[in-house]
Amino acid sequence: MTDIWLIRHGETDWNRAHRLQGGQDIPLNDNGQAQAHQLARRLAELPERPRFAGLYSSDLQRARQTAQPLGAVLDLPLLTETGLRERSFGVLEGLAIDTMAQTQPEAAAIWRERRLHDPLPGGESLAEFARRVLDSLHLLAQRHDGGTLLTVTHGGVLNVVWQYAHGEPFDAPRSAVIRNAGINRIRIDGTRWHILGWSDTSHLDQAAADDASLPPASHPAPPIA
Repeated sequence: MTDIWLIRHGETDWNRAHRLQGGQDIPLNDNGQAQAHQLARRLAELPERPRFAGLYSSDLQRARQTAQPLGAVLDLPLLTETGLRERSFGVLEGLAIDTMAQTQPEAAAIWRERRLHDPLPGGESLAEFARRVLDSLHLLAQRHDGGTLLTVTHGGVLNVVWQYAHGEPFDAPRSAVIRNAGINRIRIDGTRWHILGWSDTSHLDQAAADDASLPPASHPAPPIA
């Protein structure tokens, strides 16, 4: 049994502009940097903080920049894990979500309709992405069996985790809120995944944005205590 704390990276300019990032290596903006430090301060001051067995992040810099202050205050080396990367959106990367159908209508339809097995041109299918995420997290859980891990990742990864833990199909409409710099906690016990807490952003000075790179949540979920 392994507990994993999964944190979505802080805000970027592309988040604010509602542009799909995917594998593009976009840095945090000033607000995102502030969110990363507020997050680190929150974890440093937690009265009953677990002893983390490791700190992992996606290799993309927006995740690494969010994780670096955590490593500093918790005295943990930062390890990168490519399996925690955001979905590759192929030809849609860099495009504004509101207007991408004008230049990439078929790819935009694959994204909007959450077609499970249709790969985005130049990118991943939803099924390929979900399998990558699950394989990566299962591997980390096995590597640190009995411990608690701290990870920094992306909105699409967190949506896969939420859906898998709730037994939802991966092509179902999104049902979870996934905010920048939010703390999400799960427990992996063999093949059983349990949500322990979700979208905790009480450490942030300002409200954090939900993930626009996923079709909107149909029933936004409140944080779980």
